[in-house]
Amino acid sequence: MVQEAAADTGGTVSATVGLDPCLGRLIFAARGETGLNVLLLFGRDPLTCDTAQGIAMRLQYPLAEVSQALGSLSECGVLHSSTGPADAAKTSYWLADDAELFSRLRCLVETYMAGPAERRGLFRALSSPETMA
Repeated sequence: MVQEAAADTGGTVSATVGLDPCLGRLIFAARGETGLNVLLLFGRDPLTCDTAQGIAMRLQYPLAEVSQALGSLSECGVLHSSTGPADAAKTSYWLADDAELFSRLRCLVETYMAGPAERRGLFRALSSPETMA
């Protein structure tokens, strides 16, 4: 369940770059290339439950970028998190249990895997001014 702020811009972003409208909210939530790759990771493996360090290692991205993306996705309601009692570095992240979100993630992965033109469309949407609104 992506929060309403993302919902307001979702259709505009998708229409601007010719993407499926179901992707607009996820693109808004991703807020950048790292966030998009985090979404793709969870989309390919919806049962993922990992820390920022683990996800950074899987994606080969700097920990600070992954942590920021995870925070943004958590704020939008895409991910849930839980922090261990002794160490904030042990915060684990997993997908929100939402059938609509799973469907959107499947659409995102299918779009990404469809080919180079579709991948370019996703990255164009990330840099679209509506995404930053």
